[in-house]
Amino acid sequence: MALKLSTGILLATTLCVCVHITCAQTRTISYGNPSPTGISLGAYVPTTFNSLDALPANVRTKVDEHLGKRFGDSYYSRLAFVSGSSINLAEFLRANPKTQWRVHSYELVFRFTDLKSGLKEYYARARFDSNGDVIDEINLPEAANFPSKAKIISVDDAIAIAKLHGHKTKGTGTNVTIDYLEDVGSLAWVFKSYTSNDAYTVTAKVLIIDAHSGAILKDSFETGIK
Repeated sequence: MALKLSTGILLATTLCVCVHITCAQTRTISYGNPSPTGISLGAYVPTTFNSLDALPANVRTKVDEHLGKRFGDSYYSRLAFVSGSSINLAEFLRANPKTQWRVHSYELVFRFTDLKSGLKEYYARARFDSNGDVIDEINLPEAANFPSKAKIISVDDAIAIAKLHGHKTKGTGTNVTIDYLEDVGSLAWVFKSYTSNDAYTVTAKVLIIDAHSGAILKDSFETGIK
């Protein structure tokens, strides 16, 4: 559900471009999808719903309390519930008897938008057990305790930072997205440009920018297996 930074490669750079763009962004970014199930459930088919009222009353109360406490009322009100799914644990385990992971009872999907910053839609997920306690935390920052994370720099500002650091921001083999970094509890603008590949590996130049402060969190090359 969330991107994790590799240890040992965080940079202390805190350069931020102070260009305040009030007009429409030159690019808009979308992340995730509204599917009520974000992981494979094998042969099991969950029950899906499109209203939080489908949750048991006690679960709905705990979910609202948890998310309200994590985000604060103002930020939480910006989230729109999109879809959800519920799992009957006994039936799931009969269908998937070799399951080794902690199975959730409810998966909830919310949409977050920030059009002024060029974020067209960001689908965030959280998973809860049968009592409404968190199993997988929602992939959005804890804005209630860190108010600065309630705002993000625009995609155009992030592009300007990337250009200053010598990164491509468009064209073939280049990708710009936004993701949640669990390690630092922040959203981040992520730039990848694929520089080389062979029969077995691919190399990309990667820049990760804290979407709240503009700080450079990673600036390096990554090589992976195809």
